[in-house]
Amino acid sequence: MDAGQSGEPDTARVAQRRARIKERSTQLEQVRATQQQLVAGYRKWMSDEQLRRLEARIAEIVRNENAATDLDVRRLLERRAEEARRELEFTQRARDRIDAVGSQLQQRAESYADDVLAPLNATIQRFARTLMTWADASIIYRAEHHVTRSELRPGIVRSEADGSVTQLEMNPNLYFSEGQLSALSVAALLAASTTFGWSRWRGLLLDDPLQHNDVIHASAFKDLLRQMVRELGYQVILSTHDSSEAEFLGRKCRSADIPYHVHELVPQGEGGLISNVA
Repeated sequence: MDAGQSGEPDTARVAQRRARIKERSTQLEQVRATQQQLVAGYRKWMSDEQLRRLEARIAEIVRNENAATDLDVRRLLERRAEEARRELEFTQRARDRIDAVGSQLQQRAESYADDVLAPLNATIQRFARTLMTWADASIIYRAEHHVTRSELRPGIVRSEADGSVTQLEMNPNLYFSEGQLSALSVAALLAASTTFGWSRWRGLLLDDPLQHNDVIHASAFKDLLRQMVRELGYQVILSTHDSSEAEFLGRKCRSADIPYHVHELVPQGEGGLISNVA
C-alpha cells in the first residue's frame, strides 16, 4: 500500500508531517469560528430586517387609522376583534338554528311522504290502471328536502312485465304524451279527492276531461264516475263539447237510477249564453 512515502521511515519527515497537520487543524478552527460569526451576524440581520418590516407595517396601520400612537391602534384592533368574536358567536347560533329547522323540515317531509304521499301515489296508480288504455307507467309525487325548504316533485313509476316496479328520475312532461299527461291529471284529481276529504262537499268539477284524449277509456271513465256518485255520494259537474258523450253519460245515469240534469249552453249573440235544461 502506498501512503505517500518512499524509502525507509524517517523520524524527521514524520515530525514534519505532524507539524503540518497541526497547522492545518489550527487554520480549520479559525475558519470554523469565522463561519459561526458570519452565521450569527446573518441571523441577527434577518431578525433586524423582520423587525424593521414589522415596525414599518405598524406605522402604516397607525397612519391608515388616523391614530396618535400604536397603543391607540392596539385598543382599536382589540375592540374590532371583540366585535368579530361576538359576530362569530351570533353567526354560529344562527347556523345552529338553521340546522335545527332543516332537521325539522326533513322530519316533516318524511312524515308527509309516509302519511300523505304513499297512499295518494297508490290511489293514483289504481285510477290510472282503470282509466287508461296504456297504464304501464304512472306519475308519483315525492317530497324533496333542501336546506331552506321542502317541495313536492312529480316523478315516474314504471311497472315491468315481470311485475317489478322501477322509479325513473325524469320529468314527467318529457316522458308522457300530452294525452297521457291529461289522463294522469284526471287520475291524480280523483285520487286526491277520494283519498283525502278536504271539503264537506264531496264534489268534482270536470272541464271536458275527455276532449282530444284518446288515452282514457271513455266507458270506464263514465262507469267510474257513476260508481263515485252512487257509492260515495259524489256530486259531479262535468262540461263537454260532445253532445253524444253527454247523451251516453245520461243513459249511464238513467240505467243506475242516478238523478242528473243536462244544461245546454246556447249562444244568443250579444246577450251571451242561455242555459237550456234538456
